[in-house]
Amino acid sequence: MSVGRVAVGRTAMFCCDLQDKFRPSIRHFPAVLSNANRMLQSAKILEIPLLVTEQYPKGLGETCNELDISGCSIRCSKTKFSMVVPEVESFIKEHPDMKSIVLFWDRGSCVCTNDSTRFCCLRG
Repeated sequence: MSVGRVAVGRTAMFCCDLQDKFRPSIRHFPAVLSNANRMLQSAKILEIPLLVTEQYPKGLGETCNELDISGCSIRCSKTKFSMVVPEVESFIKEHPDMKSIVLFWDRGSCVCTNDSTRFCCLRG
């Protein structure tokens, strides 16, 4: 695995669990949202697919309104601590040239992002 430039056409962005209910428990949450918005704008400008997951949105709310995820390729709810849900797995299988991900999340989603990253690394 190497870290380097974003290869347009071979990269997807994963936005994990940036939801309203987490707002009070995450320090510097406005800065988290500001940085997430930069990532979202980059995805739009570079036409990089965006995959958004929400942890149990019925109880934890949807993705924060400040984030413009209107152009996302996938937006799905989940109840496990991983972004690797059927919709995301299908997307990955349908895009075999997708070799890189840019993953962003709030501090509280570290278990979810760790599992998702592990899955993607094992996939190659």
